[in-house]
Amino acid sequence: MAIERKKDKYGNKMRHRGGALLRMTAAIVFWLLVWQLLSFLIGSELLLPSPWAVVRSFCGLAQTTEFYRSILHTLLRVAAGFAAGMAAGLLAGTLTAFSRAADVLLTPLKNIIKATPVTSFIVLILLYFSSNVTPSAVAFLAVLPICWSNVCEGLRQTDKKMTELAHAYAFGRKKTLREIYFPAVRP
Repeated sequence: MAIERKKDKYGNKMRHRGGALLRMTAAIVFWLLVWQLLSFLIGSELLLPSPWAVVRSFCGLAQTTEFYRSILHTLLRVAAGFAAGMAAGLLAGTLTAFSRAADVLLTPLKNIIKATPVTSFIVLILLYFSSNVTPSAVAFLAVLPICWSNVCEGLRQTDKKMTELAHAYAFGRKKTLREIYFPAVRP
């Protein structure tokens, strides 16, 4: 008699979590060994430090307040860039959704930002600005085209009958935004 495996709520046979954990651990150990071997073969801690040297250095840094202050400042810069990217994406998406001229003029800029690798932006930002600007600028450039596209498409996909209904019932501008456009833009 065969032992029946447990099934999930969809009726699919469940895999054992222990096996997945073992495979993941084996993969991590494998790459740590590759790293250690390459570090040994190169023979220079400056070019490729060993995993143990990295752990020692990290533990030393983790004991300083400057380490945590630096992490906090970087996270705040990323959050500022994220917020600025969302605001600019909302503005650009709204503008390009309702203005054909703005769409024709600004869409190539959006496409360039989307197509350019982030590392290229990092290099350019480091060349022209201080390194403190980099986290904000990279977060801004990563969020901007996504938010822009989503807002623009959401507004364009707004049901025309709903906007006509708002006009027929003399909704004010605020109520039309709140009841018609905000739900269309919401993710």
